[in-house]
Amino acid sequence: MNRKQNCVLIRTFFYIFGISYVAFIFLVSYRYLHTPYFLLKTDVISFLTGAKIIKEGNIGLLYDIETQFKYQNKVVTPYQKVLLPFRNFPVTAIFYTPLLNMNLKDSYGVVFAVNILLVVVFTILTFRVFPDLKKNKIMYFVPFLFWPSVNNMIVGQYTPVILLIFLWIYVSSKEKKDFLSGLATSLLVVKPQYLLFTPFALKLSVNKKNYLQGFIAGIIIFILINTIISKGNIRLFMDYPKFIFSTESSMFGSRPNQMYTFYGLGNFYLPRIDNSILLGANLFFYALVVGYVHIKKKINWNINKIFTLGIAATILFSVHVLTHDLMILLLPVFIIISSETKPCLSKSWLILLLTGVLPLIQTRFLILLIMFYGIAVLYYENPHAPKHHKNKLQNT
Repeated sequence: MNRKQNCVLIRTFFYIFGISYVAFIFLVSYRYLHTPYFLLKTDVISFLTGAKIIKEGNIGLLYDIETQFKYQNKVVTPYQKVLLPFRNFPVTAIFYTPLLNMNLKDSYGVVFAVNILLVVVFTILTFRVFPDLKKNKIMYFVPFLFWPSVNNMIVGQYTPVILLIFLWIYVSSKEKKDFLSGLATSLLVVKPQYLLFTPFALKLSVNKKNYLQGFIAGIIIFILINTIISKGNIRLFMDYPKFIFSTESSMFGSRPNQMYTFYGLGNFYLPRIDNSILLGANLFFYALVVGYVHIKKKINWNINKIFTLGIAATILFSVHVLTHDLMILLLPVFIIISSETKPCLSKSWLILLLTGVLPLIQTRFLILLIMFYGIAVLYYENPHAPKHHKNKLQNT
């Protein structure tokens, strides 16, 4: 059997599998959305809880478990539920304040529609950044059918915002606009664990001083906005880290068995080990990866290698990563696919297939897949990498 026949068979398999996958996605989504009281399982009620506490003037108790439980029961009235805590900064809750005038179903509908719109924006911008993706029309549907994306729509998270921030960092780094790259990176503080990407973005910068100025300026603005919203209640932010770790358990919706991180893996398989030890080990291995990227000179670093490795490391070494968070893998997947020069469906498509399907069955093997991202990019030569920027990186 020659190469052409092999490609036909591979394409046929992918098309049949693709059709089956889409049908299955719609079936799973339909079943979930028609489950009784499914709204009580979405993260929308968490955001509405934070918004309601702030609106009613009790922001000083925003990170108090009893206060959140009381207000969440108001949000889900007449139903009662186990607390799904609001674990974000005050500025996030402000965006959900207008939804308090609606019933829970309508609020969810608005969040769902906004997420769809954000994915549309991401798709349009991505195809401008990676014009080679236009060669295959199927790629236009990938952001909407990628299982982590679908899962994000269902649970009502705002991961598309994080995805757009990463795209902004990528474009700014590619165009060597280091101040904007630093400013964009600072926005990841909206979910602090994503700041793990900062050392990789710094590595991508040509003018480190400009990058740090943009990053620090963004952090200061973010702190000022949250301080204004909290009416100068500094104690609120001092309580935040303690609240985050106290609610990092299955009792409050954190599910170690479903997390795609080294910390979650250790927490699940080694439950007797103290969390502080697991966290310390996690940070140690993260530091090794960061040090390797900044010190290793023999590897032919370029923007696509560092960016892909950075996102993989950000996921692996975060504390709280569930299926919807894996939506940020869309960007490295598109980076790899856009650089594929072979005419037949090959390794890049296999990566897309595995990344989209494995989270659907919540397999722990996805950890190995994400590790593969990190290892593969070290030796992956991207013919489309901007050479002028690559040369700059080799000197950093």
